[in-house]
Amino acid sequence: MAVGCLAGTASPFGAQQSRTETGLAMRANDVNGLALFTSDEGNQISFSVDEIYWADGSTHGSGNPPCLQTPWEEAGVDLGVMWVAAPDDVSYERAAWLRCN
Repeated sequence: MAVGCLAGTASPFGAQQSRTETGLAMRANDVNGLALFTSDEGNQISFSVDEIYWADGSTHGSGNPPCLQTPWEEAGVDLGVMWVAAPDDVSYERAAWLRCN
């Protein structure tokens, strides 16, 4: 059973677990969906508000989170972050979901 759990969580198939980072996010402008996030530990990641899954209290949706409507206005958020493997042994962090605080 332990081998099955390890294989299931490390497998490239199926849902993968994200880690949660808490910090501040803001919409970078009113021209496109670029958003910037800085975690409490200083990690930075950019993402598109047009594509992110979000939750705010009991409401949720995909694209355009309610807490990131106004450009340059910071909002406290939890961000689900995952490592994505790319070609040529390169990997990068990608925002998977956002929870407005």
